[in-house]
Amino acid sequence: MQWADLAGTLIKAGAPVLGTALGGPAGATIGGIIGTAVAEALGVEATPEAVADALAQPGASGAVRQVEAEQGDRWAEYMLQASKAQAALATDEGAKGMWHSGWRPAMSWLLIGMWLWNAMLGPLASVFAPVPIPLVPYEHLLAFSGIWLTIYGGGHTLKSVMGGR
Repeated sequence: MQWADLAGTLIKAGAPVLGTALGGPAGATIGGIIGTAVAEALGVEATPEAVADALAQPGASGAVRQVEAEQGDRWAEYMLQASKAQAALATDEGAKGMWHSGWRPAMSWLLIGMWLWNAMLGPLASVFAPVPIPLVPYEHLLAFSGIWLTIYGGGHTLKSVMGGR
């Protein structure tokens, strides 16, 4: 369980600022800070599981509301800073242009186009052409597909397993 999983529970408990902060873009970053503050108010260990169990108990919503009321400005400031950081990142990524990140979808579309050419368009064009139109050898197409899927799909899987962004 992650801290962000408690966002809905905190909102239902009467702490919409805390719940929104956990569920928003800063949730992964500030989840531990908010979770520790809520855990201290509830008198439990600072883990998402312990806080989730404590929030299910009667009277927990009062303690959560108190944490939000006492430190609401702090949580709102965290959310504002996270929004600014997200906007700056989007601006930075946009400024790099399509060539920075556009090569990945371009390679995927190229692969789709090559399969489409071999499966449908090439044979259809050969019917109407006076000479046979060559196709991409299937062993090359399979090798290229395997390499690309390993790089693109495997890289993302490795990144999520290793905890990269």
